[in-house]
Amino acid sequence: MESYWFARIYDPLVEPVLTGLRENLTESLVNLKIENILDVGCGTGSQLRRLATKGIRCTGVDRSDGMLRVARKKSSGIDYIQADATALPFRDQQYQAAMISLALHEKSPEEGRLILKEMLRVVKPDGYLIIVDYHFTENRKWIADKAVSFAEFMVGGDHYRNFRYYRRNGELTSIIDGLPMKHHSSRNFAGGTIALNFYQPA
Repeated sequence: MESYWFARIYDPLVEPVLTGLRENLTESLVNLKIENILDVGCGTGSQLRRLATKGIRCTGVDRSDGMLRVARKKSSGIDYIQADATALPFRDQQYQAAMISLALHEKSPEEGRLILKEMLRVVKPDGYLIIVDYHFTENRKWIADKAVSFAEFMVGGDHYRNFRYYRRNGELTSIIDGLPMKHHSSRNFAGGTIALNFYQPA
């Protein structure tokens, strides 16, 4: 996902699927009175643009120059930083919330844990970690399941291998097991294939 051409078409591809989730997440953060947030793997900044309209101070991190170029063109007043999510360039307990969306499933469990450890480091003790990723519920829609599997297959490579491992080995459980975080709440979207999860440091 490094190329600029892909970044330019990314929003039209994914936003129709994620609109309801993004609205729900925005409302939840407003209700929690979150004042600042870090988006790890922010992509083109779609979620941050929604949050910024609610007065939340937003910072986005991504390692893709192409994604960040699009994000910067689409928004102002949001800090976008190119960085590795396993070594975030922020001080301890700097943010009330940190989120990561549809990225952990494409990582190895080891890399995913490193990312979450960094997110835990930069979040305040009473803050929130928000994880949006695949969760295939028992009553998921068949067409949604097939669409996700096909999209991941088309990406291929390590991304697809990690997705298959993620799905076969307990999904998020395979990554967060043993980390000092406690579950707060979850909601399902996209035909029962994507979950919006809230955690807090434990």
